[in-house]
Amino acid sequence: MPGYGDTLPKLLIVDPAPDPAAEDRIAGSLHRIGVASRPTGLRGPGQHLFGTRIVSAVGDASWLEREYAEVRPWVRVIVALGPAGWDATLRALAAAGVVPPEPAPGFTPGARLTITPADGRPVTVLGIDHPADRGALEDPALDAELTTAQALAGVSAACGGRG
Repeated sequence: MPGYGDTLPKLLIVDPAPDPAAEDRIAGSLHRIGVASRPTGLRGPGQHLFGTRIVSAVGDASWLEREYAEVRPWVRVIVALGPAGWDATLRALAAAGVVPPEPAPGFTPGARLTITPADGRPVTVLGIDHPADRGALEDPALDAELTTAQALAGVSAACGGRG
């Protein structure tokens, strides 16, 4: 599945299992923090993501690897949703020649890993629970996690939310 959002993102969100309810939760959170033009419908008409791109890692994660290769010069922060998103992100980084420390850390909510590719610009990977799991991550916590990612990536509020 191709990603969607800004073509020059500083913030990349890796969603291993896109589902409409989770996408609306993500859109709502991104709207509240000011980087999405609408609170619903990530792929819908009129939706714009500012400084942010969402990439699917379904299956073999080849979409993620290709898209990360295209946006790598701009990405400062990658949000990996759930254990599958974390694993797919580490595989995509390795495919791009960015090697995490050995042994590679496993997923835990709140995990943070900063690595420095050959170009010398650090990339921070943040692990958060997948928004499809409402019991593990309520909306205020999702907003807080994405606000942290937004700040680390240097993405300012461009519309909606606080913007």
